[in-house]
Amino acid sequence: MPGRIIHCPVSEPPPLEAGRRRALRADLGANDDDLVVLMAARFERWKGHEVLIKAVQRLPGGTRWRLWIAGAPQNGQEQRYAGELAAAASALAPALRERISFLGERDDVPTLMRLADLYCQPNLKGEPFGIAIAEAMRSGLPCVISGAGGAAELLDESSGIATAPGDVEAVADALHRLITDHPLRRAMGRAAAPRAARLTDPAGRLQEFAEMLDWAPVQ
Repeated sequence: MPGRIIHCPVSEPPPLEAGRRRALRADLGANDDDLVVLMAARFERWKGHEVLIKAVQRLPGGTRWRLWIAGAPQNGQEQRYAGELAAAASALAPALRERISFLGERDDVPTLMRLADLYCQPNLKGEPFGIAIAEAMRSGLPCVISGAGGAAELLDESSGIATAPGDVEAVADALHRLITDHPLRRAMGRAAAPRAARLTDPAGRLQEFAEMLDWAPVQ
């Protein structure tokens, strides 16, 4: 029996008018010259929030960045982990602490994708697929991810940077490179959107599924 992979369908987040984008970013504390790093994921330890918080601490002084972490704990274990992350952020120097925002549970993640400048999700183990990563790519965001699991299928070297799981220094280096190199960041964002569309566009996935059903022998 031949096998075929059909990736999860992911729609392109709706576009956002420039003035509206600026106003919404300001509401979340980001200025025009701030580069916003977004992570939107469940509060599970293997998702790598802690790695990301440690990585931004290593960014050189003077780098204009803000970190938005979207999501909320759903059970006791996740609540304990969220508390650890909040405590770690609170222990930072004020200049760093004020750049990190825990946005809580959101129903507008597609909009957040349009407000951010790059996406980072440094998983500690392979991501089963990575819907948020696909959404970020479809929004034209370059991504910094762990090179394992389904996320590694989504990304290639033209659209982002993959690091070894748990490698804080590598994540920091990748973030610094994308934050400071505007042409590279723009080029990767432009490559990310069509690549993710080829893999996750809902119409294409429906066509693949229809082709699979046409192939299947009649029982």
